Amino acid sequence: MLKINLKEFRKNKAAVVFCVLVVVILFSAIMSSAFQNNFGTIDVRVIEFNDKDGERLVGKLYRPIGIDASNPGPGILGLHGYNNDKDVQRPAAIELAKAGFVVLALDQLGHGDSSGGYALDAAPYSYFLAYEYLMNLEFVDENNTGIYGHSMGELRARQIASAYPQHRALGLQAFTPNFIGAYYGNYGDPKFNNILHLWNSYEEWGGEGQTVAENLAAGLAMMESQYHLTPGTAAVDTNLDLWGGASDFVNGTARRESYDIGSHPAITMSPKHTSEIVAWMLQALQGKSYADAWAIADPAKQTYLGSEIFGMLAAFATLISILPLAYLLMNTKYFNEVRQPMPEKIHTPKRSTWWIVASVNTAIAGITYWFFIPGYGLSDNWLFDIKIGDYTVFNHGIANGFEHWYLLNAFFGVISWTVWYLLTRYRKGRDSISLHDVGATFATKDELKDLSLVKKATKAFNPRIISKTILIAAILFWWMYGLVFFSQAFLNVEFRGLWTMMKTFSDLQRAVDFWPYFGIVFFFSIINAGIYMYGQLRMKEYKNTYITHTVWFLKYCYLMLGGLVVVMLVQYAPQWFGGELTSTNIVGWGLADTNRMMIIQLMGAIPSLAITYFLCINLYRQTGRVYLSAIMFAAIQVWFQMTALVAYV
Repeated sequence: MLKINLKEFRKNKAAVVFCVLVVVILFSAIMSSAFQNNFGTIDVRVIEFNDKDGERLVGKLYRPIGIDASNPGPGILGLHGYNNDKDVQRPAAIELAKAGFVVLALDQLGHGDSSGGYALDAAPYSYFLAYEYLMNLEFVDENNTGIYGHSMGELRARQIASAYPQHRALGLQAFTPNFIGAYYGNYGDPKFNNILHLWNSYEEWGGEGQTVAENLAAGLAMMESQYHLTPGTAAVDTNLDLWGGASDFVNGTARRESYDIGSHPAITMSPKHTSEIVAWMLQALQGKSYADAWAIADPAKQTYLGSEIFGMLAAFATLISILPLAYLLMNTKYFNEVRQPMPEKIHTPKRSTWWIVASVNTAIAGITYWFFIPGYGLSDNWLFDIKIGDYTVFNHGIANGFEHWYLLNAFFGVISWTVWYLLTRYRKGRDSISLHDVGATFATKDELKDLSLVKKATKAFNPRIISKTILIAAILFWWMYGLVFFSQAFLNVEFRGLWTMMKTFSDLQRAVDFWPYFGIVFFFSIINAGIYMYGQLRMKEYKNTYITHTVWFLKYCYLMLGGLVVVMLVQYAPQWFGGELTSTNIVGWGLADTNRMMIIQLMGAIPSLAITYFLCINLYRQTGRVYLSAIMFAAIQVWFQMTALVAYV
């Protein structure tokens, strides 16, 4: 019988921390699932079907318990935006299901778990099929359905509504009225039944050359023009009287504009906008009065954030759990030699020198992201042109933007490190630097003396230790992946909060795509987040490990992420004070429209990179070499990219 010495176990802090984290992960996943199904009052399941081209379309179906074939309920189709997935529409889906609606949140082609590829101008027949799938469910009242969509999903929702005049309500999430009026024509067209339009103060698309106040005024003016309102009567957050008559949900003429503080992607997370959708659908599809609808849709009664918060906690705890797991693995006899002493030499002992070099690096990161990311469209990024036969090696739009930035910064990193390395070798009065000093090899210069070239290479880049390092990395990765797989398979939730974070590969294609992207990010992580960060800009040790790790983390975040934070501030800070969105209004800065989307991605990328650097600092300090840190950095970041970001046709 296996006996566990609890006294010895409690002394092993890593084992205790690991077990606590496992409990936190499981508890958080269970709670995220519980909030998603409203503690058993909503049946949530993943469904899939094929379109006429054989592409797989996947959705998450929310059915209130009590709604069945003998008691069908109203149905609503939810459509996410570009580079999102079905769970981005989960906040509204949960609250709508609580209010008695059957909701199908769909992964569009090339997104989430659906196969195929994204093409904005693709025929909308696949989405027509999704709407028909919803209407044909035996527990859905086919004559009482609605649609809501965010951003790209808004366009799809309009296409579906145009093709199916029997829809009873349409929720449009995103874009200013003047943007929609200019680019899509009359969004108040009578052929659309009972339109609710949701938009935000810091909307990235629409309002070019306008302050926040001017953009709102332009939106109100467009409403008056589109809806034929009496001048000066347009207003947000009120049901509008149209074409000289009162709003009427029965004949489909009801219209409403909802306005909130936030940016384009924040609309799907807004408690106010979520309540607006629920109240609107209650009035349009269930015949509730305004007062009764808002009593049900009250933001104070919302619970969707529980699923998001616990999902985020599960993701965070899963990532942190690899640290004690790595420690426990390296405590075993087999893996023990992977743990090497850290190089002791500090190459930038002067505090001022470190800050100068770090500031230059972070400035390069910000400048290259602002000016030199070529965009995410097929015609914008040269990575799309790399093919093996008919196979496009780099086929993920937003990921290609990031990888271009990684390559560019790795190029600068190689130049910087090479110049510094040569200076240390040939400049008088300076100690020359070896690869061992920057954590890249397993033997010192003295240990490599008088050896043949082959023996030097074998001793310096110890294949046995490197192979064990790779094996540890594989164990750490599959540990995380296994937890996510378990959660998706048995609890129907990913480890995520608000946006996609950790999920399984939806198909073999995305798993295959992982490897070329991994190569690019690994190159960056071994150079910039490896020998440059831990070698050239190595910092001193402090009085204890916790202080050292904290100081390193904060300073390395400045080094690697400071420029990206500045990009965000330059883009959005003017709007916070009532001004203009920088990228759309200062032409001289030369930022193309496509890059607006890349700046939006920083909202998720900066926190993701920060937590990854936190992990990798610890892994470097455990191993004394850059390899485990670099492998895990690339594996985590590319995993997030390949499972979350859009694939193209």
